[in-house]
Amino acid sequence: MQTKKVDEYYVGFDIGTNSVGYAVTDKNYNLIKHGGEPMWGSHVFEAALTAQERRAFRTARRRNDRKKQRIVLVSEIFAPEIAKVDPRFFIRRRESALFRDDVNINDRYVVFNDSDFTDKDYYDMYPTIHHLIYDLMSNKEKHDIRLVYMACAYLVAHRGHFLSEVSKDNIDSVLDFDAVYNNFLSIMENLAEIPWECDISKFKEILKKKQTVTNKERDFLQLLNEGKKFKTSEEDDVSREGLVKLLSGGTYELGKLFPKLTFEEKVSVSFNMTEEDFAMVLQQLGDEGDIISSLRNVYDWATLSDVLNGKNSVSEGKITVYEQHKKDLSFLKYFVKKYIPNRYYEVFRDGNIVGNYVSYSYNLKNVQNVSKFKGAKKDAFCDYIKKVVKDIKVDDEDKVEYEDMMFRLDTYSFMPKQVENDNRVIPYQLHYYELKKILDNASSYLEFLDEKDMDGYTSREKLLSIMEFRIPYYVGPLRTDNGQHGWMKRKTEGRIYPWNFEDKVDLDASEQEFINRMTNSCTYLPGETVVPKYSLLYCKFNVLNEINNIKINDCSIPIEHKQEIYKLFERYRKVTPKKIKDYLVSNNLLHPEDVISGIDVTIKSSLKSYHDFKKMLESGVLKEKQVEAIIERLTYSEDKGRIIRWLHIEFPDLSDDDVKYISKLKYSDFGRLSRKLLVGIRGCNKDTGEVDSIMGMLWSTNDNMMKLLSNSYTFVEEIEAIKNEYYVEHPANLDSMLDEMYVSNAVRRPIHRTLDILSDIRKVCGKNPSKIFVEMARGGGEKGVRTKSRRDQISELYKNMDKAEVRELSEQLEGKTDNELQSEVLFLYFMQLGKCAYTQKTIDIDKLKTNIYNVDHIYPQSYVKDDSITNKVLVISEENGQKGDKYPISKDIREKMQPFWYRLLSNKLISEEKYRRLTRCTSFTEEELTGFINRQLVETHQSTKAVTTVFRTLFPDVEIVYSKAGLVSDFRKEFDMLKTRSVNDLHHAKDAYLNIVVGNVYHCKFTKNFYVTQKYSLKTKTLFTHNVKSGDVMIWDGQESIGEIRKVLTKNNIHYTKYSFMRKGKLFAQNPIKAKEGLIPRKEGLSSEKYGGYSDTTATAFLLVKFRDRKGTDAMIIPIDLMYSNKVFSDKKYAIAYAKDRIKKIWGMSEGQITDVTLPLGLRMLKINTMLSFDGFKSCITGKASLGKQLGLTSMMPLVIGNEWENYVKKIDRFIEKKQNNKKLLLNTIYDNITKEKNEQLYQILVNKVVNGIYNSAFKSQIKILKNGHEIFNKLELEEQVMALANIILLLKSGRAGNCDMTLLGGSKKAGTYVCSTKISNLQKNYKEVWLIDSSASGIYESKVCNLLEVIE
Repeated sequence: MQTKKVDEYYVGFDIGTNSVGYAVTDKNYNLIKHGGEPMWGSHVFEAALTAQERRAFRTARRRNDRKKQRIVLVSEIFAPEIAKVDPRFFIRRRESALFRDDVNINDRYVVFNDSDFTDKDYYDMYPTIHHLIYDLMSNKEKHDIRLVYMACAYLVAHRGHFLSEVSKDNIDSVLDFDAVYNNFLSIMENLAEIPWECDISKFKEILKKKQTVTNKERDFLQLLNEGKKFKTSEEDDVSREGLVKLLSGGTYELGKLFPKLTFEEKVSVSFNMTEEDFAMVLQQLGDEGDIISSLRNVYDWATLSDVLNGKNSVSEGKITVYEQHKKDLSFLKYFVKKYIPNRYYEVFRDGNIVGNYVSYSYNLKNVQNVSKFKGAKKDAFCDYIKKVVKDIKVDDEDKVEYEDMMFRLDTYSFMPKQVENDNRVIPYQLHYYELKKILDNASSYLEFLDEKDMDGYTSREKLLSIMEFRIPYYVGPLRTDNGQHGWMKRKTEGRIYPWNFEDKVDLDASEQEFINRMTNSCTYLPGETVVPKYSLLYCKFNVLNEINNIKINDCSIPIEHKQEIYKLFERYRKVTPKKIKDYLVSNNLLHPEDVISGIDVTIKSSLKSYHDFKKMLESGVLKEKQVEAIIERLTYSEDKGRIIRWLHIEFPDLSDDDVKYISKLKYSDFGRLSRKLLVGIRGCNKDTGEVDSIMGMLWSTNDNMMKLLSNSYTFVEEIEAIKNEYYVEHPANLDSMLDEMYVSNAVRRPIHRTLDILSDIRKVCGKNPSKIFVEMARGGGEKGVRTKSRRDQISELYKNMDKAEVRELSEQLEGKTDNELQSEVLFLYFMQLGKCAYTQKTIDIDKLKTNIYNVDHIYPQSYVKDDSITNKVLVISEENGQKGDKYPISKDIREKMQPFWYRLLSNKLISEEKYRRLTRCTSFTEEELTGFINRQLVETHQSTKAVTTVFRTLFPDVEIVYSKAGLVSDFRKEFDMLKTRSVNDLHHAKDAYLNIVVGNVYHCKFTKNFYVTQKYSLKTKTLFTHNVKSGDVMIWDGQESIGEIRKVLTKNNIHYTKYSFMRKGKLFAQNPIKAKEGLIPRKEGLSSEKYGGYSDTTATAFLLVKFRDRKGTDAMIIPIDLMYSNKVFSDKKYAIAYAKDRIKKIWGMSEGQITDVTLPLGLRMLKINTMLSFDGFKSCITGKASLGKQLGLTSMMPLVIGNEWENYVKKIDRFIEKKQNNKKLLLNTIYDNITKEKNEQLYQILVNKVVNGIYNSAFKSQIKILKNGHEIFNKLELEEQVMALANIILLLKSGRAGNCDMTLLGGSKKAGTYVCSTKISNLQKNYKEVWLIDSSASGIYESKVCNLLEVIE
């Protein structure tokens, strides 16, 4: 059925990271229909992994691959010579993991099988590899070549990190503490301030000393702060208390370590955490990451000292560890046998106890009871042993050793192991030294080591080159096809080895190609490259853009003084707010009663690079243009040697000292703006007629970048003209456009999905929409608010105040629950010290809920939509009535209340911004009023701008309108049209519809022929309860329109679709499991029944297969494993053979039992999220279950319970969310508006949906639980009922992934699994029809492909 053609139509989008809601209306907000169905829908999909998440898996895989490659290269060098003495040496090593009946020759021993030297002799002589390495280093006598190989292979495989820049020929400098410590101080000076001054030798002594965290922290505080704890304030860049705690080996909360930063959730950091966990911490930080990384290097210096144990080599230190472990084990066994013999089995034999010696050593030989075996790390082992042996009265003869054991258990140094996390601190230089020493000694009896091959390389040189070789980052993948991901430039053809790398690869050309690929495009000007983040120009831009915001009493400071403030940045490396305020005071611009705004508690920008090159610039050694070129090279390059080489070539007049100094400078990252944008285009100030570049305007005015890109200047018009010209000359496809805008994977995916939906809509309507309204969720990645409770926040502030002043308030606070403090009125009461903000009269806390008091918006709501605490005060209603919507606050109130407000500010009970709003004496300017309106109409978030840029480029004739999420949210709240995310996903479509409605009203009201001199109101209620016209056209008809919108939102006839895709990623579970049938073999040719293998293979898609078995004709939806998918879906013959094998394995049939295999739908793949309809109940395939015997499914039938109950569920959701943030919170029937009576009614409604409704067949297994659970439910506590209801709702939610916890009702913790058989004959027993359904992204186009049950009829 065709859609009735309309003259013009609107499209609204609600775009999230894993969903797109859409709606199509006419200009009167009526939903347009197609085929009798309204055109609106919710399209959901899996959120894309970030580049960082994908990179983590890729990096680990490459690290292991390269380790194996190094071992192969070493074996290739040694193999010809070893073959002369032991032809089967490498064969035996490869066969070492095989059963003896799977090898050609049954050697008795794996490594050494000589008549006079066997594995037993080897391990007697060398208990560990480090014993062997040390012997080869220190003993010049002739050794077996196989021993030399084994040592070399180990060292090359475990070569250490490359973070230290010291020379490999000067290993003494590896333990140079001064260099590491001074680097930390330098970073602190640049990013914060030097945290302390102390005797460096004493600091080093404490750091190295073995002691508990508490004792080490105490010693540090004695040295650094006269034994007193460091105090931390919210104005500190870094907590010194936290730095000391970390250095002492403790754990510290990230939010407390950096008081000015906020985090979405509580994250702690420790220098003992794994590399992966530490990397995750660094991902949440910006430049602050450099601080904890450099501090960790200081901590690691002590760890490395421990690893070496005062010895000259790693191996010698590891031998000491081995002997210590052996000695400790001997004493522990002796001790347990003597004093607690009844616990000997528990400590040394029980395989199910986490923390005992079995779990610590992983030695399961002669161990019983290992069904629940789980390994333990050093801290868990020490904690466990300490509990076992503490408080035991020992004999005098054992006291010394017992006390030593207890001390080392406290310091986690008891029974150390050779392989520990501490090994991460070993630099490659130490292993290189060991390898070189071994080869030096071995060269005297292994002549082949110094023999040159036909290319002139000796085996000795090759081995050393393998040890230190890394593919330079600027060369990239060594691809022969030089495809999309490769850019290497060759000098000559041939295989590349570590030793011939520079002969085969053109390093200069590869580096230049790397630079060309790394060059990013300007955010505003496509095709223009961005400048480095630390270029002189970009640093100057950032400083000016920040200080141009400074205002005193809401008035900009004189421009000449702004320019003098800039010179403070030229004078000092770090400029603090105090320095700026001191300058303003000294120049009589700032007085005690004045309010300064525009600067934060910290100054984020600096002229770092200017100071780095200041002396050279001032002396004329380098010019500004040359410095910019050097900064650019330093930003691209990490190779110190190549930087020095480049400097000598490009700047031959630089002294060696200058070159050395420059090569040590480190810059990273690029800005988002180009040089052309900043200085290459000129714009005009529309008021003054002044013309200049952006940098010129930043210098000569007090306007920031946002203002320069507003309608007050012509820069935007200039930029648009340049962009249009560029895209005419360089037509861009979608992906290249997104590349230029730095759009992340998380944003790309919803953009593609949105365009697919829009394609459907355009196809139906026959033309482009006249307007597209866009709202894009901000999603993850942005820092959130602190989770500190309001009680804690108030209590901490009161602690710093006069006790007498807040005694009564503190007592009142104690009597209030966390739940009550969620009340905005009560919170303001305590933050205002129980006083009215306009009269300072005492407020009666018992009458807060009466109309005697109310909350006033300082900036009137009619002008500014700001509902934050910053814009609210608690006042006596009578006083507020007199104030009305006037601003500024009357002079009488200001003069009377200013001292009280200042007291609140001084005690941090109100913010500086709130104080500024209260004390301001000037009315809003037209510029400010315009800004207030623009904030409601202009979305500044990067992802939304990217989407709208794409729309504007692809559809230049369509008007693109931002629709801010806050506007729709306000509309919903004001007119009681709340949404509930937990019930279903239909709210995406309804939000998209409201984006059209609300977005259009704001757009027409405030952009067309509107002047701020007109009387207006931004209050949602005021705006939408009155008529809105655009010229003579009625855009909104007040209450009547509200009624129409309400009717639309009650409807649920919404298209609901999921994006179908082929699942990618891991091929199977990463860890192999014990031998059994049906696993993926660990290696080709190894039977999984004997050697184990990998389980949980990834099903990338499915295939419909028809076949005959012993029962007759049947069909099955078989899973296609990712590792075979390319061949299956490209080769029909192979697909049939694969299908036959899979059917046989899944159902345990023999070869001859499966015949006549065919593909009813050909090679058509059934992707993940393919839709099936089971007697009308729509579901999507989510994956395989029961090893392929079942299909995992998810419901595509949205739960519908009506507006009243959705609002009630909203209250349940709110309470659960608050409870998650504050475990102490108790449900309050009155405050939370949740009752047992309502819960009972909702339970009945939900159960009826399952027992008698559409969910009956999908969740049959839960019917008994829900019926029998009724009585149990009624007996539950109120909070328990809430959790039970939440899980029932989750059970019925469409698109659900995962299980539901039904334990409160007597069910399973993992209930609600929705599956069906993959065999069609089994489906015939339960269903009349099972249709395969094709649906477009929008759901507007949907068709039935085939009834699967008919395939075998």
